[in-house]
Amino acid sequence: MQSILVFYRDLHPKAAGLLRESTLPPGAVYIDGLGIQERMEPCLIHRANGTDGYLLMGFNDPVVIHDKTGANWHPPGSLILWHPEEMHYYGNENQAWNHSWIHLCGEDVPALLKRTPIPRNQVFPFSLPELLDKGLLDIYEELEGTWPADALLIRNLVENLFRRVRRVLFDDPPKTPVPERMRAVKRYLDTHYNQVFTLEELAQVGRLSVSHLCAVFRECFGCPPIEYRTRLRMEHASRFLRDTSLRVSEIASLVGYGDIYYFSKHFKAYHGASPREYRLQAARPAADSRN
Repeated sequence: MQSILVFYRDLHPKAAGLLRESTLPPGAVYIDGLGIQERMEPCLIHRANGTDGYLLMGFNDPVVIHDKTGANWHPPGSLILWHPEEMHYYGNENQAWNHSWIHLCGEDVPALLKRTPIPRNQVFPFSLPELLDKGLLDIYEELEGTWPADALLIRNLVENLFRRVRRVLFDDPPKTPVPERMRAVKRYLDTHYNQVFTLEELAQVGRLSVSHLCAVFRECFGCPPIEYRTRLRMEHASRFLRDTSLRVSEIASLVGYGDIYYFSKHFKAYHGASPREYRLQAARPAADSRN
């Protein structure tokens, strides 16, 4: 990712499209600055009294960081959140180092951190630095892409970032990212649900064995792949029944069933009503509301 470094307080005193002082409305979050993959020459940063804002920082190289336990070396993938007026001490005097960060002010920041608590002045191992960079990039693009930027959207983007960081740090049990091969299989099912294919053919999409596909797909998405396809077919069929005047036989064909009776059997097992009964039930509230 390309390095990005901006200081909104100094260059153009706005964040969320608003001035910092009296025009900042209650509940706003002000972005003083942010950096993505910022490269630093060998040095130590020491701010004895910190700043007047909140600083979230992730490091991509080994650095010394002073937190509540003292000054210690920490490996790449370390993260810390400083609150206002807490001493900042970090860096590496022996080699260049890289970090990503965001500096926040605003009335709603304490409430935001209460909703998504990350302990202050404490270093944590952070296994997904790319997640921090992506969240910062989303905030940067909103601030730079529109004038004025949307204050509520900025606040939501900041809170989403903190929620995702907290989820990586503290979820128990931790959430495991869905493997790309499983995502590829799911995308294929989402876009080809109305087609006929075997488990063997589906396994080839993810370059997996059938047994591995079935086991991991269930683990990731809660059901076997063929059951997932059936669910997709039934949900699309119910939408067609509610929102179109297509015949049941046409809907059956659209969602991948050549036999209307086989389709009706599956539909009733899934929705608890035959396609025709379901259509009547869906139309009844609209008819009742006109009386």
